[in-house]
Formats: sequence, C-alpha cells, structure tokens
Amino acid sequence: EQQTTGLGGSGPAQVPGIDDRGLGITLTAPRATVIASGAPHRVPISSFTSQAQLDLVAIPLRSPWVHIRARLVNTGTAPLLAGPVDLVRASGYVGRTEVGFVAAGEQVHVGFGPEADVRVHREETRERDDAGLLGSWNVQTVRVAVRLSNLGAARRDIVVTERIPISEIEQVEIKPSAADAYVLAAGDHPGGEPITQVTARTIDERGLVAWTVELPPLARRAVTLEYRVRSQRGVAGV
Repeated sequence: EQQTTGLGGSGPAQVPGIDDRGLGITLTAPRATVIASGAPHRVPISSFTSQAQLDLVAIPLRSPWVHIRARLVNTGTAPLLAGPVDLVRASGYVGRTEVGFVAAGEQVHVGFGPEADVRVHREETRERDDAGLLGSWNVQTVRVAVRLSNLGAARRDIVVTERIPISEIEQVEIKPSAADAYVLAAGDHPGGEPITQVTARTIDERGLVAWTVELPPLARRAVTLEYRVRSQRGVAGV
C-alpha cells in the first residue's frame, strides 16, 4: 500500500545521505595463493622497512611494569589499516597488539611488552585539610613517590610519566608544587637505604608530568610529585 499527498502535492523531504569523502584505496595481492579449503589464510599485500626508535616507558598509575615502546614511521605508500599486529623481536615471536589507522608518513607507537630487568613501585598519600567555620576552601595535598630498581647488568634510560588532574571549574584549583618540594626521608625507603631522587621534569598542558631517569646497573632511583587541590566548600567528588 502506498500513500500519496494527492494531486499536485509534494512528497516528503528527502533524507540527507552520508557524504563520505574518505580515502579510497585498492589492495591487490601479487598472486592467488589461497587454497580452497574453507580455512582462513593470510595473503601478503605489501611491505616496507622503517627505522624504529626504542625506548622504555613507565606509567606507574596504569601499570607496575616498565614497557618497551617502538616508534616508527609508516614509510609505505599506503596507509596501515586498524587491526591486530604480530610482534616479533630478534629473539622471536613476542605477542600481539592492535594499532589504529596510520596514514602514509605518519608515526605510530607500538608496545613490545615489559622489560623484565626493571621493577617499579608507586606509593600515593593524601592529606586533607577541611575548611573551618570561617573558611570556604578545602585543601587536599597529594604526594606520589615512584621508585625504580634495575636488576640487570646494563644501563636503562626510562621515561616515567605521572598525571596532575586539570580543573575545568572555577570552584576547584589544582597547583603543582616545586619539583623538589617532596623529598623522601631515609625512613621512606625500604631498608632505610637512601635512593637518589631525580627532580628534572616537564609538565605539559594536559597535566602529564615526565621525568627521564638514567638507571645504572643494579641501581635504584626515585621521582616524586606533589600537588594541591583547593576546592570550595560544597563541591562534591573532590
């Protein structure tokens, strides 16, 4: 059954379609090598070689491990489509991960799992000073200590990243303390042995704090972070 608007009437407005102006590519296999067995097969399409930069990164808030990160550029003529990738090092197969869409000439980061010789320990403390009868601001001091131990015989350079929250409302103010404001005492270390602290750091507009830690063989280092959160009385969730 079809309903019309009558003689001389106009029909309903056309629904606008989706205008997809993305990149269109055609992938062609060199030759047909798939056996008609009904089983899935992998067919090589193209390949390229790119120089990779390897570094060690630690995000203690997310993981207690130091991870190996490879940074490379897609030097091929076609983009890399999003999907799973196999990880292979000189020692053999490492595992599998996923990458997003990578355009030609774009840089991509790939993780190759943890570095077994390095240990990371993170400790966080919070002190709260509520506003009194005449005050209007609550103050919370957050202190973070990250300790790294190198159990191997080779030096390791590690990029340690922590995060300072970013306030989006006027009723909450967040301010980092000086780089050397939080100094670990002898009693703060396991066994009472002092650990060299690294204070040189960078803070970007997203609140990410980064230290580059040079960790000699069989050595330990520590980084610390302190920031204060001031919130007006009545603000929930702070």
